Amino acid sequence: LVRGPEGPGSWDAINPLAREKDGSLVGELVLTLLHGLLGLNPDAPSGRLRLAPNLPSHVTEFSVLGITLGNAAISMRYQRTGRSHLFTIEPDFAAVPPVVVFEPAVPGQVREIRVDGEVADLQIRPIGSSTVVAIQIPIDGPRSIEVTTS
Repeated sequence: LVRGPEGPGSWDAINPLAREKDGSLVGELVLTLLHGLLGLNPDAPSGRLRLAPNLPSHVTEFSVLGITLGNAAISMRYQRTGRSHLFTIEPDFAAVPPVVVFEPAVPGQVREIRVDGEVADLQIRPIGSSTVVAIQIPIDGPRSIEVTTS
């Protein structure tokens, strides 16, 4: 945690011993994961969850299990092969399928987007050297979003 994978400054330097007694280090790590990497923002009363993963460029696989929203839980998996970014979102359990506002950021410019294997014309917006893809999708079974970049 002292030095990030992309060199000094890619993670802030921390002193784990100074925070060990009050548990704030654990809280910082959880917040960094949930809000920083996943962009998690639940809206349980409306049964909607915003999930906006922004993973570092060196990450090729990432999984999160048991993201809860009211009486439902979902899992998200990410796999990158070359310039293909595959996100799979599926319910772990749900009485009523939750709706996910999914806004992943992927490096590069988007060439093609496929939702459940079918080509989709979705809203995209460039942010720096990345592109954010936006989709609102009910998680009533395994759903796949594949983004191919150039």
